[in-house]
Amino acid sequence: MFSFGNSGRNTLRGPGRNNFDLTIGRTFKLAESKSIEFRTEFFNAFNHAQFFNPDHSGFDSNFGQITQARAQRIIQFALKFYF
Repeated sequence: MFSFGNSGRNTLRGPGRNNFDLTIGRTFKLAESKSIEFRTEFFNAFNHAQFFNPDHSGFDSNFGQITQARAQRIIQFALKFYF
């Protein structure tokens, strides 16, 4: 009924990744020994779609289809006080 075919190894390939992370920061001096650092971090800064590989299980109805994606852009802020 079911048998393995003659397709070569690694013939099913998924989409590539186009992921850029970015950090912007600034330090403000308050006194001689005190300062504040403000930082913003962007993960997947340009919000490109990051798809997972296609389904590789030959025995289900989603074979060869991409059904999931990675997380969208994430932004994080940080504030540190140095003393």
